[in-house]
Amino acid sequence: MEESIVHGDPAGEIVAVANRVDVDMVALPTHGYGMFRRFALGSVTTKVLHDTETPVLTGTHVPELTPLDSEPYKGIACAIDLDPHSEETLWWTSKFSEAYADDLVVIHAAPAGALSAVYREWVPPDTRTQVIDQARVEIDRLLKKVDCQAQVVIDAAGPLDLIPSATEQNYADILVIGRSQHAGLLPGLRAHAGAIIRESPCPVISI
Repeated sequence: MEESIVHGDPAGEIVAVANRVDVDMVALPTHGYGMFRRFALGSVTTKVLHDTETPVLTGTHVPELTPLDSEPYKGIACAIDLDPHSEETLWWTSKFSEAYADDLVVIHAAPAGALSAVYREWVPPDTRTQVIDQARVEIDRLLKKVDCQAQVVIDAAGPLDLIPSATEQNYADILVIGRSQHAGLLPGLRAHAGAIIRESPCPVISI
């Protein structure tokens, strides 16, 4: 293990070291304590998530990480929003799952926001079904393209309403999310990354 002590802006130096050493992942704690724990990530973590393209492992609900064994995870959840980065996110998660877990569930929050903007509080059942069906077809296409098998959970809901609860209900030990700058059917999980990490019942890898 290589140790490095640097001076300067913590987030900037972490990103710089990660790029220089060409690491596979950055692991960061999030110092959210007391009544503010659910409302804010640490400023360093937030900036690193924004500035680096390297996968970042963090989690507000994990004060201590237990030592890893050969099979540290029983289940992995992967949240995608069907933007151009989703294929890369799904491919990365499938390889991670092959190495470290038996079960993989893919979670997608269909664009309920776009529907509610048109229909206000009520969304016609046929429209809701159509949106979910279209998303399922696209996810099935991506799964075949990356040669991956997974359970799929789709609902016409906001990312914060669906992703943490579906992760917990499927007993996932880790959640993987994409955080590209592209905009897909949703504003992009990058826009929701901090909130998803705060609400996740398990550690999160952002890629």
